[in-house]
Amino acid sequence: MHGRLRKDSKTQRGRRKLKTPTIKALFFDFGNVCATYDVHRFLDPFSKQIGIQPDEVKKILIGEVPHGKSYGPFFERLESGMMSSSRFFFEITQLFNCAGLIDYEPFARWWSSIFIAENKELDQLLTRIPLQKFLLSNTNRMIFNRYIAHTMIVQHHFREWEQRILSYVVGAVKPDLPIYQEALRRAGVHPSHCLFIDDLPENITAWEALGGRGIVYDARCDSIEILSLALAKFGVVPK
Repeated sequence: MHGRLRKDSKTQRGRRKLKTPTIKALFFDFGNVCATYDVHRFLDPFSKQIGIQPDEVKKILIGEVPHGKSYGPFFERLESGMMSSSRFFFEITQLFNCAGLIDYEPFARWWSSIFIAENKELDQLLTRIPLQKFLLSNTNRMIFNRYIAHTMIVQHHFREWEQRILSYVVGAVKPDLPIYQEALRRAGVHPSHCLFIDDLPENITAWEALGGRGIVYDARCDSIEILSLALAKFGVVPK
């Protein structure tokens, strides 16, 4: 009797192990995951040019933070592809009454220079992980074309267009459902087999609500060792 109980117990433990989903696809945010950034790299020169305090510019551009998102409705129109780069520039010059104070090119240059440095350690780590990899990012055409598309980490790991789930292309921003649905469609596997790495807890919470796995990782303060340990807990071990 006891022997059988022990055998059944082992069988049950084995079954429990089998129920743990294997990660088959990895999704990565860009900002503060693949590269660190500071919005003041735009705000400071732009504010100086038009003669308005950076905090005032930030409040008008980004606004209050609704629904757990990291920016307001005006900026969301750009990131969701509802507004072109040129239209965005035009509307900003109207908002700040600064059409005669700044041209498009310096504005675009400052706007796309918010990034500080690529995460080279993550780049090296991903080389050792032989899984499907996707970029899942809130971004806009101006920044993507001028900076993100040319980074080493994107060139090394997200070269194919199918690997890039970008808010301005999809027409939705994280943590809204449509962009996550598109990400899962691209991966072609059950959400439980998908692991998403993002710096914002609210984005991970929304992802997990769909059945996905998630890691909150911020390259500004978390070491690559911390990320490696978190990945290992999901069975993702670099080779």
